[in-house]
Amino acid sequence: MTRHDAIAWTVVRATSFDDFRNIKYPNVYSDLKDKSLWEVLREKRQVARRIDFTPTSTLKISASGDTGYSADELDKYGGIAVGNVRYDLKDNELENARSFLMRYLNGVFAQYRREMRLWLHPRCTFTTVAKSIAGYQSPIITTSLNPAE
Repeated sequence: MTRHDAIAWTVVRATSFDDFRNIKYPNVYSDLKDKSLWEVLREKRQVARRIDFTPTSTLKISASGDTGYSADELDKYGGIAVGNVRYDLKDNELENARSFLMRYLNGVFAQYRREMRLWLHPRCTFTTVAKSIAGYQSPIITTSLNPAE
């Protein structure tokens, strides 16, 4: 989240695409400092596969502002949101990229707010442990809106 926050601040202040290429991400978690944002997000997705979000799937957190964007915008400017800035982007496209990134990051931060409101509880039944040992990616954690279930 701190890396996305750094990108969000750069969106507001950028005067060229070089500002995105030269972002200095905060080293909040030293064990992640050598990993790209893309690698961190991939690990987050792998962990999330082990969490059963069914109990809280109806939780709605609305994003602030517009979150809609086209597939073409995502293809062209989406890499910026994970720290990969294409070198064929010209500075005269900066406002288009800024517009896309504001909409994209509205959705990202809405998702973070949703996840921060959830409590995680172990779900280590005999079945889930046995499936994990056998190599299946079965959920071993469940979510809740309450600190204790």
